[in-house]
Amino acid sequence: MSIQNTLPLLKHLLSKVLLLALLVAPVELSALYSDAKQPVSIDANSATMNKLKGYAVYEGNVIITQGTLKITAHRIEIFAPRNAIQKIVAHGSPVKLEQKMDNGNHVKAKANKLTYQVSKKNVILVGNANVVQGQDRVSSQYIQYLMNTGEIKAGDKTNNSRNSSNRVRAIFYPSKK
Repeated sequence: MSIQNTLPLLKHLLSKVLLLALLVAPVELSALYSDAKQPVSIDANSATMNKLKGYAVYEGNVIITQGTLKITAHRIEIFAPRNAIQKIVAHGSPVKLEQKMDNGNHVKAKANKLTYQVSKKNVILVGNANVVQGQDRVSSQYIQYLMNTGEIKAGDKTNNSRNSSNRVRAIFYPSKK
């Protein structure tokens, strides 16, 4: 295969890698810019908050909304010592996240557990993790997105890929351009 024949394939693969980055792009990078300026609303069956410890737990049909962002879970823990949110952990069967992106597309993600480490700009989806944008999707038992670098890690964190349920599955459809 000549280099001239390889270039279109390489460009196509590169566009798919970039699309994968957009699929799991977290709220602050490609989410609707105006969402960050909207108030956060939390609705739950119960809540326990300790301002001195900087810790809150919301349980039972928890729904968080901020602009177009919507997160639903059974339980959400917020760690915010000195009134600065450091980490958010959501548990559910599944936790669901959906949001409109700046480009007008919608992203939907779900997993058994979602962890957002705010200072590290790190989003981790664990257990039946699935991210969908349009028809394109990525699924795995583990999906991690490092917001600062754009790096994506997916698959079994222990690298024990003998079990077919631990493998990464990605489906991308050709663009209409």
